Amino acid sequence: MKQALKQNTTLQLRVACAISAVAAVAGAFGCSRICGILDHRHAFPLLLAANLLSGAGPAILIAFSAASRIRDLLTSETQTRREATQATHVLSALLESLPDGVFFKDVDGRFTRINGAYAKRLELADPAEAMGKSDSDYFDEAWAASARAEEIEVQQSRQPVLNREHLEPSESLGDAWVSTSRLPLLDVAGNSVGTLGISRDLTGRKYTEQALENANTQLTGWVTELEILGKQTVLLGEMGEMLQTCLSEEEAQGVINQYAHQLFTDGAGMLAVMKASRNFVEATSSWGNDSASEFIFPPEQCWALRRGRIQHGSGSSSPARCAHLHKAFSGNYLCVPMMAQGEALGVLHLSVPHGVRDFTEEQQRLAATFAERVGLALANLKLREVLRSQSIRDPLTGLFNRRYMEESLEREVRRAARNGKSVGAIMVDLDHFKRFNDTFGHEAGDMLLREFGTLARSKTRKEDIACRYGGEEFILILPDAPLEVTFARAEELRQAVRHLELKSAGRPIGVVTASIGVSSFPEHALNADTLVRVADTALYKAKHGGRDQVVVAPAIDADPADHPAQSTHCEVTTVSHSAL
Repeated sequence: MKQALKQNTTLQLRVACAISAVAAVAGAFGCSRICGILDHRHAFPLLLAANLLSGAGPAILIAFSAASRIRDLLTSETQTRREATQATHVLSALLESLPDGVFFKDVDGRFTRINGAYAKRLELADPAEAMGKSDSDYFDEAWAASARAEEIEVQQSRQPVLNREHLEPSESLGDAWVSTSRLPLLDVAGNSVGTLGISRDLTGRKYTEQALENANTQLTGWVTELEILGKQTVLLGEMGEMLQTCLSEEEAQGVINQYAHQLFTDGAGMLAVMKASRNFVEATSSWGNDSASEFIFPPEQCWALRRGRIQHGSGSSSPARCAHLHKAFSGNYLCVPMMAQGEALGVLHLSVPHGVRDFTEEQQRLAATFAERVGLALANLKLREVLRSQSIRDPLTGLFNRRYMEESLEREVRRAARNGKSVGAIMVDLDHFKRFNDTFGHEAGDMLLREFGTLARSKTRKEDIACRYGGEEFILILPDAPLEVTFARAEELRQAVRHLELKSAGRPIGVVTASIGVSSFPEHALNADTLVRVADTALYKAKHGGRDQVVVAPAIDADPADHPAQSTHCEVTTVSHSAL
């Protein structure tokens, strides 16, 4: 028993010595050396065998087992440190390679780390220069306060704010559009220790978007202008077609007024036409409210008519201001002359009140085109009227000619037959015209014919047709006039001829008389030719009966023996004014 206890005590001492030896070796050579020795596993059996032979085998075995565990622990710690170092390098390389700016802040909003991209945004040569600083050191105070409020919200809510686009203003760095994301930084215990921010520069994209938006706006404006131009072109084309089909200036004025309202929607305007006397201009069409111009004015008061060019003015004190404008008008105006073959036919006047946008170049071009087309249309109408007048009127008296009378009478008789109306015919012959011509000369004869033409026009209605039938004979066609009215008009005309006061070479010519024959549809004829023939027959009866009288043809249903006017071989009975 004592022998066993002695052996156990000896073994413990040897183990202790072995551990001390290992510790001493570790102290002398270092843990790495020990681990290196232990890695030589082929030497371990020899060393173990030698120690066993010397009686220290169990102690050495325990010592080497402990040393092997120490080696494993040391190797694991080294590996962890190596991996941590490697991860740190990878993270740093990743942050520096990112094109977006990355920044870390503590709970007080101070930078603890930024990458190179964010340092470039802050115009820093070394990212470390930002350490301990905040947004207020680089950006405007108002924006910095807003960013700080957002960071506090992220830290308190533990919720990230992602991709918030905003303008980052800075007087020193320049404004920039960025997209910022902010994420909370938490420790292992879940406490907030700061924020992680990612800032992406959107300035280039915003400029591109703005450029695209501007281009789109410009394109939309061009499209709108093209649509307006297309509409204006269509309206001008329609107006031109309508003006070509107009038969009179009155019709043309209605067309012009209609299309002017559609083409010139801003402000007010008017179209003034030069009168035949050319001593004044009168408005024939107007649109809008508060016209800036007088409606009747001398052409000398308009600079556009005087110069033959567009007159664009504004204000009330311009030296070249048109005198036909109201004195109180202080807006912008445009006067465009209507020219045709170098002759001024009138003026297109447009105006907008003070404070309203002035006329653009497009509006001025439209006004010029409008005035040009209207001027040409009016000139064509005048020329057409002249040609038509020359073809249907007698140049000396201004009355219609015989061809026009025959066409018109046929039409009026047919209309009267359809409507159950009457048509009166008055045939007039100036008494002793040949003797008058021989006595006073052809100029006096022409003067007499002109004066009678003027008298005939003054004694007829607008719908009546006064014609020169030939020589000194005239005929008046009176639509819708019964026989009594026709006779009264003939008698009135006969008396008016007697009161003509004519002079030749300053000497009074004397009294002029006329013989008149009257017929009426359907009392005296059933067609146009017969109506004229019986009126002519009644006229010759008046001449044969002593002249200066009115004779009415007999009715066609009477007996020819009682009323010889229906027969060319008999005389017509004279009817005095008192007989009807």
